[in-house]
Amino acid sequence: MEKRQALSVRKLFVLLLSFLMMIGIAAPNMEVFAVENTTTDLNLANLNLYEFKCRQENMQVVSTGSGTLKEVVTPNGSWTKSTVFMHKYEKSNSKQDYDNVLELLFTNAGEVNGKKVNVRVKVSHLQLNPTVYYGQQANFNDANAGVPFLTVDQNWGDSGIQLMDYVYPDHPNFTNDNIWSFNTKTDVTATLEYADGTPCDLKLTMQPADIDVKPGNPIAGNRRFSFYEELGVKNLDSTIDKIVYNRAVSLDEENGSGNWHWWKANASITAAGTSGQDEYNKTGFVMRSKTNSITFAYNSSVTSGGLFKFFAEVPYHNNPGTAAKKTVDKAQAPKRVGEPINYTVRYTVPRPGTDIIDDIKSLKFADTFDKKVDFKEAIVKFDGNTLVEGQDYRVTVTPDNENGQDHVEINIIKNALFARDKGGKVYEITYKTETNSRALVEGDNTITNSAAKMYFDNVSVPTNTVETKLLPPTKPKKDVFKDDMSTSVDGKTVKGGDVLTYKITYKNTIGRADDVTITDAIPKYTKYVSGSADNGGVEQNGVITWRKTNLGNDETFTVTYKVKVDEDINGKPVDNQAKVSTNYYKFDTNKTHNPTPVMPKKPVINKHRHTPKTGDSNGLLPYSIVFIGSALASLGLLAARKRTAR
Repeated sequence: MEKRQALSVRKLFVLLLSFLMMIGIAAPNMEVFAVENTTTDLNLANLNLYEFKCRQENMQVVSTGSGTLKEVVTPNGSWTKSTVFMHKYEKSNSKQDYDNVLELLFTNAGEVNGKKVNVRVKVSHLQLNPTVYYGQQANFNDANAGVPFLTVDQNWGDSGIQLMDYVYPDHPNFTNDNIWSFNTKTDVTATLEYADGTPCDLKLTMQPADIDVKPGNPIAGNRRFSFYEELGVKNLDSTIDKIVYNRAVSLDEENGSGNWHWWKANASITAAGTSGQDEYNKTGFVMRSKTNSITFAYNSSVTSGGLFKFFAEVPYHNNPGTAAKKTVDKAQAPKRVGEPINYTVRYTVPRPGTDIIDDIKSLKFADTFDKKVDFKEAIVKFDGNTLVEGQDYRVTVTPDNENGQDHVEINIIKNALFARDKGGKVYEITYKTETNSRALVEGDNTITNSAAKMYFDNVSVPTNTVETKLLPPTKPKKDVFKDDMSTSVDGKTVKGGDVLTYKITYKNTIGRADDVTITDAIPKYTKYVSGSADNGGVEQNGVITWRKTNLGNDETFTVTYKVKVDEDINGKPVDNQAKVSTNYYKFDTNKTHNPTPVMPKKPVINKHRHTPKTGDSNGLLPYSIVFIGSALASLGLLAARKRTAR
């Protein structure tokens, strides 16, 4: 019994520990996915966010549902042309649902970070709900009639989409729009896309406004609104990063089915609704997505509509002179290890309530450097004053973070340095780097930096791309000549007594002036021709040295000297190689090679003292002559004997 109790306690402990671990694992995820709601005294009507233009001129109809109607309303007086999308309906006094009714693409809607941006608008679901006025319209039974749900024109704002259950304004020649019978609940997914197809890192921002209509409010003609005007967002906690309300906000919120979250006017909003700045501060808000997309819905009140525009927080988009900018101190540099290359980046602090939707809660700067350089240090200045590491900011370096690239983050840890009153002031960060051994890779001669960014509340503000061209040095060349300085004798046979001229050439191609020293040892089996070294060459202990200071870029330093080949060289080669050193490089030149002929063998002394039949007076005979003479003498004796015998 005691054993079973102990075992049960142990099991309970294990279960409790597992539960606590699950909570610990889940808690960070819960924190990541929670939407941040803030209330501010900022006037949301003054926001000047970067707007992506969605107009008829850049609109493409990607697809329509089987019941979707597209109508073009001609201009009427001061009213411009409109493109109205409507949907056919069943003659049934009941809710109607339609999927995938429309997809639009607004091309070249803007340009951010040097990239063209498209806006994709997809109406994934349309719900029609009958009103008390259902079926009372003169055109209700018209086979071509439809319920308006989306309009694109420039009659209400110069850009954006209008989710409306009627056509505004009235156009006398447009008669197949059925209004009053149904309200529309339109589900839309809006997505920012880079036109080049690369992943879009922009965070879509929207500013719903003027959500002020309540059912029962009177309309002209003794009619009354049938529904709450509502704005919904799907999967709020997982898709929306931040929602900002003005302190005057008068909206009610509730969660609906299908993981939708809804806003509508509360009781304090009168039948007159809101106008002017109150549309943004009392019956509106602003929200930033965690990604480049938001799925939202508009529920019309019959008759009503909402104008929806699509933004991104791009500080100082209308003032390029204050935009983030990076410079590099060297457009070109020698291709070597240890070359200093410094980057300076200037960021202007965004202005809350103008450039960005809220006060800054965190500020950091990051850069990832080319693998051919190593990060050394950073100098951070704000408003002209140098900040103190550890007191004002913290630097985190991840060496060889990805593909050998150093990643550097600078977090501003003093909140006062990014408070609201700091908007418009400038941070200047200088990153000091040096080239490493990867800079020596043959053919890889460009150092690129395109990753510098400022992050306010994890919204990135990138800078421009800068490059440094690495200039590989030109290896020095050595050559050898004999009589004609225009004809090389490298590899050719020379003989004793020949006078050879050696020529060493070095061209500076590293983009800056350099000091050059050339040394050359007198080749074996030769003698230096005194005074023959030009350009100030000095011979000492068999080595000639030349020095050239401040050799300009693209300038050439050429030196020559002469040697005389030893008379008794007898087949030994004349080889030579010089050395060239500069402030940045050390080289061995190519080797020159000159073979020499082998001299004929000397005659052999005859050591025998017999008297030759023929020969010189000194008794010296080549071996061949001795042999032939002996043979002939033998033949002569033999012939004499034969004659005597006869």
